[in-house]
Amino acid sequence: NGVPELGVEESFVSSTGDMGWCISDKMPLRDAQGRILGTIGFSRDITELKLAQQARHKSETLLRSLFENMPSGAVIYSVLGDGTRGADYVITEYNVAGLKMENKAREQVIGKSLEELHPGIDAYPLVGVLHNVWSTSEPAFLPASLYLRKHENSGFWLEYRIFKLPSGEIVALFDDVTARVEAEQALREREKLLRMIVENVRDGINVLDLKTGRYTLMSPSQVALTGFTAEDILHIT
Repeated sequence: NGVPELGVEESFVSSTGDMGWCISDKMPLRDAQGRILGTIGFSRDITELKLAQQARHKSETLLRSLFENMPSGAVIYSVLGDGTRGADYVITEYNVAGLKMENKAREQVIGKSLEELHPGIDAYPLVGVLHNVWSTSEPAFLPASLYLRKHENSGFWLEYRIFKLPSGEIVALFDDVTARVEAEQALREREKLLRMIVENVRDGINVLDLKTGRYTLMSPSQVALTGFTAEDILHIT
């Protein structure tokens, strides 16, 4: 048709049977009267670039799939300012598990700062740990220390694993550990109650560890009955 075709991407099969790609510029070849005699073309092999792009796309697709389907919540922050405030951490990515924990839709969190998502967050240890990771590039683990309320009388505990990407962004992986925290709290309360009973009961009480053959607990009344000190009794086998 006499119209030049520039920057056309084409595929080809090499003499070895491998697929390749090139960028071609094609222009009409004319005689002195302007009649088209044929086409002249120039091609540049872009096979290596194309393969690199395909590998990158495959890698990005895999990482995106892992990010979206991992059981832990995951959020990526870009950092503004000096990183010392929740307002300095702006959300660029949030995975499905994280959104479910937060009971939020993606459009409600992307572009928001940590402070906007959780007002008052500066009072919690999380921001300090984020800042330390951002400034030192050292990963960190933050045990259950953030209690987020769902309703007036209910909420959940989160623990975090935080690291820095080469891009300078911060990734925070978080898990709902409410069941574990509540179980540990209940155990401490039971132990406290048991100790109060043991220390105030009038009858003698002792607890023997059958594996070691040692006493692990003695009530004050039992100590008084034996005439030994508590430390002496707990070392008797």
